[in-house]
Amino acid sequence: MRGQQETQQQNNQQVGMCQSIASVLWPSFVVAGIANTLLFTFFDPSELMACRGGQGPSLTAIYSMGFFSFWAITALSSFATQYFMKPCDENRRKAT
Repeated sequence: MRGQQETQQQNNQQVGMCQSIASVLWPSFVVAGIANTLLFTFFDPSELMACRGGQGPSLTAIYSMGFFSFWAITALSSFATQYFMKPCDENRRKAT
């Protein structure tokens, strides 16, 4: 009986972890797409490269770097928010 309860708790923790990760990555993905669209609506990478005077990465590479940069920033922000929303007692128990 006790073994079943422990197994059930472990399963619940794994599901909770997956939901936690998905609840951070999906919204940050959407926000990164919106931010990338807004940025490159106002700034054309080919014009910026022409001003710089040189051959740079392709437009696809620039758009990709912008998207993944926004995604990383928004995901880190969301992970930090999620971490700091946990009760302090829970964080202390995990640390010891």
